[in-house]
Amino acid sequence: MWEPVREQIEQELREQETVPAGAVSVAVSLDGVLIPMKSETDTEDGESPVAQDAADKRKRGPTDYQEASCGTVSFYDADGKRLETVRYARAPEHKKKTLKSQLETELETIFTVRCDLQLVMLSDGAADHWEFLSELPDRLGAETWKKAADLFHVLERVKKALDAFYGDGSSDARAMFETCRIWLREEDDGADRVLRALRYRRSQSYGASRETIAAQIKYIENRKREGLLSYKLLLEENLPVGSGVVEAACKTLASQRLKCSGMSWGHDGAQAILTLRSLVQSGRWDRAWEQISELYHLDEIEVPAAAA
Repeated sequence: MWEPVREQIEQELREQETVPAGAVSVAVSLDGVLIPMKSETDTEDGESPVAQDAADKRKRGPTDYQEASCGTVSFYDADGKRLETVRYARAPEHKKKTLKSQLETELETIFTVRCDLQLVMLSDGAADHWEFLSELPDRLGAETWKKAADLFHVLERVKKALDAFYGDGSSDARAMFETCRIWLREEDDGADRVLRALRYRRSQSYGASRETIAAQIKYIENRKREGLLSYKLLLEENLPVGSGVVEAACKTLASQRLKCSGMSWGHDGAQAILTLRSLVQSGRWDRAWEQISELYHLDEIEVPAAAA
């Protein structure tokens, strides 16, 4: 019932809301999470009941994992405190087309009334995500904007490289990791310092360890070349540097509900659950139900009393 009128209702919900008082920036993030989906293959007509039962059991089981997507739009005040977040979630879809449209439309509505907000774009290193995000400032007419690769993802790469060199969980790895974390957050040339440290350790490594370190260096080099590692600049302006909000959305909107033991989902069923949970977590459920419930109402028909 929701999907055919989704765009209309979502727009009506947006128009009923206001930007939180004190908001100076708005951050947008998107991410994906694998969920168990049912096979789309149906059994052939004329199969025996035994074959049909076996096919039904296969379709009920988690035969395939596909990527659902989540996106968030969050407001922050001048002190960097998150004020409010709108969450979206979609069942698996090629290149997250619908989710991207929802996020862009959400931001268009916001910038129509508050074009002075600073736009912050956060995500992991997925090329498809940044292809979408990098176009947003021009499309929205944002006056100021910043972008960054999620700091947690970058630090994960640093940790993996250091564990490969020193040994997983060793005291030397932990100490050097903390140094790299401070560099990234507090130094203008933090990314360069981290890369120099990792390159030196790559030069002192061989075999699988060297390959692992090299892969992490390549990831960080690519993010630096894309201008996504300026964490000190963002932190000095009390802007977010991590996509933890959307990571949490992936967990609470999708994983906690759709990945329980033995579950698998059809596309429509998964989308219904994700829609309901995103409306609740965005504080939009009551107003959304006022609109969608009208689709379930039937006109009363007076039935004449039977003749005596």
